[in-house]
Amino acid sequence: MDEGRSLVIQAPNVDFQIEPKKRNSGILSLYSSDLMYIIEWIPDPKRDKSILIKRNIPPKVTVSFQQIIKIERVNDSFNRVALSFSLEGNSRLPLFIFHSFPHIFVSHFLEFLIYKNVIRVSKKHPTVFNVLQTYKNSIKCSDNYNDFIVTNQDFQNLEKTDLTPEEVVSIHTHNQILTSIGYKQENKNYSPISISDIICSDFSEIKRLIFLKGIAPESRPLIWPILFGVLPYSADASLIGKHLKKITNEYLNIQTQYQQLTDDQIRNSSLIQDIQRVINNDVQRNDRQDESFKGDNNPNLSLLHNVLIAYSIFNRDTSYVQGMNDLVSPLIVIFIKEWKDGNAFFYDGTIKTKEEAEAFIFWSFVGMMELTQHERLFTDLAHHQAFILERVAAIATAFHHPLKKLLESAELNNLSFLFKPMVLIFKRAFKTSELWRLWDSIFTAESPPCFSRFVGAAILILLFPKLLIHTNQTLGEVMCFADGFMNEVEIESVLSLASILMARLGRGHPLHDFVYESMPDKNEYKRFYPKYFKLK
Repeated sequence: MDEGRSLVIQAPNVDFQIEPKKRNSGILSLYSSDLMYIIEWIPDPKRDKSILIKRNIPPKVTVSFQQIIKIERVNDSFNRVALSFSLEGNSRLPLFIFHSFPHIFVSHFLEFLIYKNVIRVSKKHPTVFNVLQTYKNSIKCSDNYNDFIVTNQDFQNLEKTDLTPEEVVSIHTHNQILTSIGYKQENKNYSPISISDIICSDFSEIKRLIFLKGIAPESRPLIWPILFGVLPYSADASLIGKHLKKITNEYLNIQTQYQQLTDDQIRNSSLIQDIQRVINNDVQRNDRQDESFKGDNNPNLSLLHNVLIAYSIFNRDTSYVQGMNDLVSPLIVIFIKEWKDGNAFFYDGTIKTKEEAEAFIFWSFVGMMELTQHERLFTDLAHHQAFILERVAAIATAFHHPLKKLLESAELNNLSFLFKPMVLIFKRAFKTSELWRLWDSIFTAESPPCFSRFVGAAILILLFPKLLIHTNQTLGEVMCFADGFMNEVEIESVLSLASILMARLGRGHPLHDFVYESMPDKNEYKRFYPKYFKLK
């Protein structure tokens, strides 16, 4: 018991209905100290804390009667009684539902407060109990009011004061919103698509199934190249061989352009020197803990370096930008199994020379960049940050008013904490297996760059109650907690919500054209001005 307050009544087995139609057992207590009365609910100590975190159950809910307008006794039955607490500002806490000796506990609770002149029975409605203004006035005159703001540590060991009643109501509203749009937290157990399933002549149908179910891990090295346009959708070995030879020659022509630069040209070009320096630095520190990139003489590092150099020549408007290495390295991990005698052994069973392997990874990267419009994104990150994030915000806040209110009040509405994950297509944000599954859906979406915006909005919505429970909503705390959340969340729950948001924001919705607008290209970005955000 906290010093300075005493326990009046404590009721076990009380559900706090913060989630619609779900049990949420805990302990409800009434505390007093001098003139102050406080109700406090905590989850049952026997419950699994990891489950509580997953379900966004607050570790403690504390409300002073100074904040309550009235109490209503509802849903009376033989084995349960519920109390509804109305707050100032026309909001209402989720129901507290008593299950153990419900009539006895609720009667004692209300009778005590009536005796102490805290509440009075309504003359018109015998189940309604109004909090007396005389009680509130007496509290305002007390110097001890602030002594009863209780602090606690959340489940993540971040310091956080107790949730305000408004925050509790916001979490309840959040759960109601998810229920109303048809979101369910349970994972869908789909069997992923394998290469043996690709027997349909309509590749658009294959992509639809991949978007829904994902790709079996052993089949990604065979299917992703088709999505990137590196391999034709054909079983004709001769056609595939000719195509691979063609793209290898095209890659070698690009490399020749770089190799023909003289020492004087490089020495007199600060741009070329900067590109070389940044690529060398990024390659040396790229995923070195990963088995595919360990060791200073690792051929995958040489391949990564050459591919990035080639891209800076191939796309001169964009050139090389830090972060591109994070998008190439997963392709190396997915496609290349090992190196022997200077040759690359691919997971698809083929053996390629160094040049053929570089060409394959290079054109896969080019295909991925074009598919996601990241070649446009990297052209001008400052302008495109506003372009992307204002659309993410528009999607999320169109369905979630409490989120909009939080972002505005905490000055987080530029969503800067989400930009790095979105630039890297969520590389480093999710666990590796979850990332591959996410990329399956992004690469096969009807509009990959737009679906990424829905993924960002889904993350933002799922993050909302956790920001209330575990942080004080400062930018530093939000950035740290968002990173931790994405690393732990189950990707199927994100994809499920993103798909629901996308379906609800279909053609005819006022925001559809705005949300689905293509990113400005290399010339258009110079004329782009954000609709909602101010660029600094």
